[in-house]
Amino acid sequence: MIKKISIILIFYLFLTSVSFAGYTADISQSGVGARPIAMGKAFVGIADGSNAIAFNPAGIGFTPHFEITSMQTKLLNVVDYKMLAGVMATRFGNIGLNYVSAITPAGYETTDQASTSSAIPINYESSMMILSYAMNMRNLIRASNIGQLAFGANVKLINNSLNSTNGGSGSGVDADIGMLLTTPINFNFGISAQNILGGNINWESGNVDNFPALVRFGGSYNWKKFNTLITCDGVLPLEDNHPLMMHAGIEWTPIEYFALRAGLDQDALGTNEVVQNFTYGAGFNIKGFSFDYAYKQKGIYSDISSHYLSISYLF
Repeated sequence: MIKKISIILIFYLFLTSVSFAGYTADISQSGVGARPIAMGKAFVGIADGSNAIAFNPAGIGFTPHFEITSMQTKLLNVVDYKMLAGVMATRFGNIGLNYVSAITPAGYETTDQASTSSAIPINYESSMMILSYAMNMRNLIRASNIGQLAFGANVKLINNSLNSTNGGSGSGVDADIGMLLTTPINFNFGISAQNILGGNINWESGNVDNFPALVRFGGSYNWKKFNTLITCDGVLPLEDNHPLMMHAGIEWTPIEYFALRAGLDQDALGTNEVVQNFTYGAGFNIKGFSFDYAYKQKGIYSDISSHYLSISYLF
């Protein structure tokens, strides 16, 4: 019996990370907390806490205690996204762990062209485990007049699967490295090279997908007089004919426990077109608990705008 797949939903449209023809999407770029999403994902030069793992692993080197963050959302009302991350400070450097999963309906497996009511649903599942390590170099480089410097690295363990009769699974490994400089004048600068191993997702069928390598760089300024944090990033894909993308965000804290956020998050559409996506959000912090909300409006797909909610706790 020849089985056919109908109602295919292209997985890449549901992701806010960069993906190009011949490459598989890096779900870690979507599986982040609501705070960086609300700020347009301009986070390389902030990179504080467990949210730093996906953007710049060096940022966890400045986390003084133990922090845990969880996030979940549903894209297009069908794609289930979940993230759980944590960072722990040790005397030998800081370590982090980030788990991201996405489950996407991919159609039905059926021979009935007229109806899918009795068809077997097909799901595409993608998960990633990120192991992170960072060290604050303050004990090795003493230059308080310049600031503090941290270096970090990620190891990514990826697993994808398609639960159909003719499906299968694929797995791969990749890595990131990053640097973050904080200065006494409230300006931070960060840079992160992601997917530097050119990692492959090797499927049981023999097919191979690749992760897009890219460089993120950016800075942030904490304008303390107005309780405002301003940040801007650039994302440079290391593939020919792929455009430079910009991310920018602002966070205003009018009172101690409450923050308002907004940002611009650019996505690449094809090889030379950039889409403008606007983001908004708010956060509430009390006694170590943080509740953050973000809304992202897709520039050309207004019907797949998404809501994000994350909860964090700093011990």
